[in-house]
Amino acid sequence: MRIIEAIDMMSSTYLERVIKSFTKEYPKKDENGYRDEIINNVEALKDDLAVENRFNEAFIQTGNPYSNKILAQFILKALLAREDNCATENDIIAFTEAEEKKVIESASGSEVLKHLPQNSETIFTAVLDAALDDSSISKDEMSLLIKLREKLQINDRDQQIILAKLKHFPKQENAPHTFSEITKSINDLQKCGLIFYCNQPGNGQDKFLVIPEEISPALKKLMGIELMEDKFALLLANLTMEQLKVIVKSKNLMTSGAKDVLIERTITAGIKPSQALNLLSIGELQDLALKCKGLKKSGTKPNKIAEIISFYDNLITRDTTSVSEDPNETFYQYFEQLAARDEKNLLNLNIISKAKDIDNAFEYATRFMFEHKFGHTLLHQTDSDHCDGCIEFLNNGELFMWDNKSLMQGSSYTFPDPHLTQFKRYIKDARDRNNKKVRCFLIITSEVAEDAELNAYKLKMDSGADTDISIIAASDLVEIAENWKKNSKDASAPFNLEIFNYTGILDRETLKKRMKIFN
Repeated sequence: MRIIEAIDMMSSTYLERVIKSFTKEYPKKDENGYRDEIINNVEALKDDLAVENRFNEAFIQTGNPYSNKILAQFILKALLAREDNCATENDIIAFTEAEEKKVIESASGSEVLKHLPQNSETIFTAVLDAALDDSSISKDEMSLLIKLREKLQINDRDQQIILAKLKHFPKQENAPHTFSEITKSINDLQKCGLIFYCNQPGNGQDKFLVIPEEISPALKKLMGIELMEDKFALLLANLTMEQLKVIVKSKNLMTSGAKDVLIERTITAGIKPSQALNLLSIGELQDLALKCKGLKKSGTKPNKIAEIISFYDNLITRDTTSVSEDPNETFYQYFEQLAARDEKNLLNLNIISKAKDIDNAFEYATRFMFEHKFGHTLLHQTDSDHCDGCIEFLNNGELFMWDNKSLMQGSSYTFPDPHLTQFKRYIKDARDRNNKKVRCFLIITSEVAEDAELNAYKLKMDSGADTDISIIAASDLVEIAENWKKNSKDASAPFNLEIFNYTGILDRETLKKRMKIFN
């Protein structure tokens, strides 16, 4: 999510909080005035050095800088690990608590620091123990420890595990951060202008926090993140067993175990993607690039490593652990990518096996949505030439029909004349064969061009003026599917299809109004 999108869902209080992060002198304005101020200062918000300075001012210049820094970084990682870098406060708290617990549990493992050079752990533990005489690590002690870590090849996670062994992670006696400490850190990160609080999202959506996409690169650089763990795991999964063994052996780790064991061992050891890839030959990197749909095989070794890391960093990963065995539910998880024919993500994440599968997967995902998210029973269409889906309105038996039109990324749906002819035929055939009126025909696509409305009105008139023709973007349809029950008068009843019964573009504002009337 970009800054301009996030600030559109923020009230004056939280907009002002962002502005204060980069200037103390500003005139009082209304919401739109504050939004203009932020848009005019995007460079100040995203600059690498400015981001680092704002972070340090908030978390390093404090009474317990190391503990505060750990907490802030876990909160940032909670957001960076999510699609669009968005999460609710409860999601962030749960992630932070789980990550702290994971470090403490890892500290009891016999192999956890085996990748460190000989005597590194012993030396660093002695220095760290001395620094903890007063139960906290000061700013000066942090600077000294960072320099020592570089010499001893100890990464941030190694230090956390050593602290846990000393019963000082994240605080004394390995006490976790409390709810109030986490929420205070979240508020402090807002005051730094590093995360934005969207407290007016609309359409029944929960309030959420977000790291705008302009700011996330600077934060990743600040925290030394090349790839989030889930994306690094995807990269490693495309390596051979022999290549993985070379990587873990470089850190004196065991080479036994299945592929997923070696992948986990690599990530747990704190090996960076660039370090892992640098252990491969240029030929092996070129072979790996061929597995990345859209990457060229040629290039120097440093360039190839950078391209591969960037490729995986831009993949959209979803948590599908709770997804059933129904493949249509997996398709639904990637609804927007199917609508936009995002072959890069769909092929490389094995959502589809061939580009030509996109249209069918998009149709299956939509059927899953209307059945399992909106709670409707789909009609079986026996004729060979028909729309992609059909449902009866519950109150009168009239028909609700839809058709999917995926587009290449960057394109907008213009409602071309051949589609007008196609949809007119579907509506006429349904009326002739079933003697039923088509009350609404919905076109589902990726992005909608304004001039698409013209043929929507024309098709309405050509169909006898009693069929509404609506067009909706996939992102807006998913948002409704996920959130409509939150403000519904009866969440156990199926979704009210009257919300779609409209001629023209069903944009977010129009949907918001119709949801208030019919939901």
